[in-house]
Amino acid sequence: MKTFSIYGKNYFGHYDSVRIACRAIVLRGGKLLMSYDTEKDRWMSPGGGMEEGEDPAACCLRESAEETGAVLDISGPVLEIDEYYENWRYVTYFFTGDIKGITARKLTETEIRIGLEPRWIPLEEIAQIFSGHADHEGTDEVRRGIYQREYMALCMLYPQVRTENWSGEIRRIDDELELVPYYPAEDITLQWYQDKELCRQVDNIELEYDLDMLRRMYNYLSVHGDCWYIRYNGALVGDVSLRESGEIAVVVSRPYQNKHIGRRCVAEIMKIAKEKGFSEVNAQIYSFNRQSQRMFESAGFRHTEGETWVKET
Repeated sequence: MKTFSIYGKNYFGHYDSVRIACRAIVLRGGKLLMSYDTEKDRWMSPGGGMEEGEDPAACCLRESAEETGAVLDISGPVLEIDEYYENWRYVTYFFTGDIKGITARKLTETEIRIGLEPRWIPLEEIAQIFSGHADHEGTDEVRRGIYQREYMALCMLYPQVRTENWSGEIRRIDDELELVPYYPAEDITLQWYQDKELCRQVDNIELEYDLDMLRRMYNYLSVHGDCWYIRYNGALVGDVSLRESGEIAVVVSRPYQNKHIGRRCVAEIMKIAKEKGFSEVNAQIYSFNRQSQRMFESAGFRHTEGETWVKET
């Protein structure tokens, strides 16, 4: 499970109280099940606070049923987002699932008053709404906080909704190179993975990627670690990833190979790995790919066994 933190400008630097909530992400036919506050025109994923003696999964199931009437089959938690405001830490566990039945809704007095309704809304549309969280700063801080949390969750679970100006940090390596957090740029990236020679280097396959394969690959890399594009002199030329397991992978499109781009990116990823607490990272390199082996050797990696290369941070 991935964990992310949001620190409010009003955070005291310490917290004395913790509130735990659980929320459900239910995607069906390209639409998300949401709870909609008709009084304030405000959206959020179904869920709420965990009761004493309740475990997170039970909380998610109970709150989702009470708000929407949906009986869910869930997996997870798949994501934890911690928010820090004043002297509070707010922990939200996100579960993914689908509907297996229907039950009666049980709304609180407040939920009845605000006209809380279950609604289905296209994933791209709600992501666009949530992406504007910064527009509410200083005018509606409750909405801003909710939308920032919800947008981060959608970006982590469905990377295709991201835009380049999402809150991820661009890492500047030198005057030529930057690492840009993943966002949909399929018109460019699909070209790399339809180069059969590059696919053979990367995956030892002769098959070209199609759009579905590309999206599944980037979704996996983003959910199970971190993924960046390599930007060289303003152009996207490849990607690099660091998985939760400590495995690093670097792909540079063939026109930009042999420019020492990969080695410089690996050096930056080593810094990131150290920041994240990894003691070492590893790379899996096919025995026939001497070009990649030489690059990782020049970056200080050592061959251990099979196709594994390792370096301590």
